[in-house]
Order: sequence, then C-alpha cells, then structure tokens
Amino acid sequence: MKRDMDLVRDILIQVEESTHTHGWCDINIEGRSAAEITYHVRMMHEQGLIEAQDLTTMSSVSWLPKRLTAQGHDFLDAARSEKVWTLAKEAVVEATGTLTLDALEYAMPTIMRQLVARGETEEDSD
Repeated sequence: MKRDMDLVRDILIQVEESTHTHGWCDINIEGRSAAEITYHVRMMHEQGLIEAQDLTTMSSVSWLPKRLTAQGHDFLDAARSEKVWTLAKEAVVEATGTLTLDALEYAMPTIMRQLVARGETEEDSD
C-alpha cells in the first residue's frame, strides 16, 4: 500500500476533532477503506504523530488512533492551511521528487514565512 500524505492530514484532523476523551477515535473518511486508514494510523503511530492502539486479531488488522502527540499537533498546525499544505507538497516534490513527512515538516514553516513576508492570506488567490 502506498503512503498518502493527504490521508495522513485528514486522519490528523479527525483525531483532533474527536470528542472521545477515553478509548479510541473512530475515523471515517469518504472514499477511503478501513485497510487504508489502518495502514496510515499505524504508520503515523510509528512516526510519532499520534498515539494508537494495535487491535489486530488473527482474522483482521486494526490500528485505532487515541490522540495526537505534541509532534502531531505541531505538524497539523503547520498543515492546517490548504494553501500552505498545497504549496509545501509542490515544493518538496519539485525539489526532491518524493514526499516524506520529514520533508513536509521542514517545508511548511518555510512556506508559511514566505506567505507572511508577502502579506498573503488563505483567501488570496494563487
């Protein structure tokens, strides 16, 4: 299965919006399978963006998120703006030919500083 950074961002948003204070967050994203979500939740747990629980059984693989970590909150705060997210993804792919969490974490603050320096807002057109 391929890693999908947009799915990573969508999961982070849903975990943050979850009202569950105990247990796990239910993640439902239109057009995404439970297997895709589970794969990404596990990966995000391994990367330190979320705390998640492995509920895998003999018959199915299942990872459910519990909460964002401090690193996850920081990543989401930088990725929240659609404009910053899109520009950072484009810049990273153009510069490296690939897209990683580390590269996005590096690029997003740079993009944010550039937008602030130019006085651009989320509503400004590209």
